Amino acid sequence: MPKFETRFLESPYLIFEREWLDGERYRFRTESPYVLSVIRNRYSYGGEQGLFELAIVLPNNYVCEPIGYLTVDEVLAILDYENGKDVESEIIREWKKPEDINRVEQRVRFIRNKAKELNEDDSEI
Repeated sequence: MPKFETRFLESPYLIFEREWLDGERYRFRTESPYVLSVIRNRYSYGGEQGLFELAIVLPNNYVCEPIGYLTVDEVLAILDYENGKDVESEIIREWKKPEDINRVEQRVRFIRNKAKELNEDDSEI
C-alpha cells in the first residue's frame, strides 16, 4: 500500500486520492475547466526516484502529455498558480511558456532536463 503524500492530502484543491498501479494518484481542481492529475508509481516519469508526474485533464477526459520528475513543492506551486495565486519559481516559468511553443515538445524537453538534473541517462526518454 502506497504512502500518500500528506501535503497533497491537505491541499484545498484535492478532489480525490487513490491507489493506482502499485502507487498513488491524485486529482486536483483548478480555476479553469480542467483538472490536474498527479501520479507516482513505477511507470510514471520520476516515480522510481520518488518524484511525481503531472498532466492536465480536459473536460472531455482527454489527458494531455504529462510532465514528470516533479517534487512535492513543484506540484504544489503549479497547483497554486493554476488556482490564481501569484507564484514565482523556476517551475512556473517553465509551466507558462508562450503558447506558440509546441506543448508536447516543451514537455519532452522539460522531462529530459529534469532527468539530467537527477543524473539519469535520458537517451531513452
